[in-house]
Amino acid sequence: MTKAGLEKKSSFAFCTGNMIGLIILLVKEGRKVRLGIVARRGFWGLKGDKGENGELGSKGDLELKGNPGEKGERGLVGRKGAKGLAGSSGSQGPPGIKGNPGRQGKMGSSGNQGMPGLRGQKGEKGQKGNCKAVELIAFSAGLQKRISFPLLGSPVKFDKVFLNENDGFHAESGRFIATTGGTYYFSYHFSISGKSLKAALFHNGQEIQQMFGVRQPPSNISRVSGSMLVQLSEDDEIWLQILNASQNGLVADESTDSVFSGFLLYPD
Repeated sequence: MTKAGLEKKSSFAFCTGNMIGLIILLVKEGRKVRLGIVARRGFWGLKGDKGENGELGSKGDLELKGNPGEKGERGLVGRKGAKGLAGSSGSQGPPGIKGNPGRQGKMGSSGNQGMPGLRGQKGEKGQKGNCKAVELIAFSAGLQKRISFPLLGSPVKFDKVFLNENDGFHAESGRFIATTGGTYYFSYHFSISGKSLKAALFHNGQEIQQMFGVRQPPSNISRVSGSMLVQLSEDDEIWLQILNASQNGLVADESTDSVFSGFLLYPD
């Protein structure tokens, strides 16, 4: 649509609007109005230019300050923020109070061996001690052929004497009698034939060590040995004795050996 057409429609709309307004005014005043045909409403006119700003109004009256409002509810906890940058190092603080001593540490490893020291001076000669001569006591004796299968309940009589230092062994009784107190070592070696053997070492009538041997076929001769250290006082007696008559296979001949031996190890 052209500019002239727009202006014509605008004028028509303006006139129509003025006519309606006049009719309303006359009716209000009580005048008779002859109404004609109402024309069709025209088009809206173009928007006018913006008017200038009005003058600034005067400042209103200052009212009294109101009372503080009520404290609101606590808000929700916010999310954890990102880690901040590291701050610069602060100045060194004053020394703290001295603490208690700590626990003792573990023992360290051994160090390297040091160099040998200088040889010391020779010491003074000591005083002469009391030297007691040691009495030599030792024996060893065997069985004669005729002593095979000795009697039950009495010492075995080893009558074939090989050694008898200081005469402590008595072949006629088969007993050893200590001539001095001390620690003695005794040993025995028996040959067995025909049946088993059950015997024991006695100290002053008390059994202190028992031995047991069995003949092992097909050999006709078997052997049993033993030894023991015994503390003896002067005049104490030691011997070997058969314990069971049915277990008395102790033999002696040219081809076998049954020996009882002992000696003083060191005196009291």
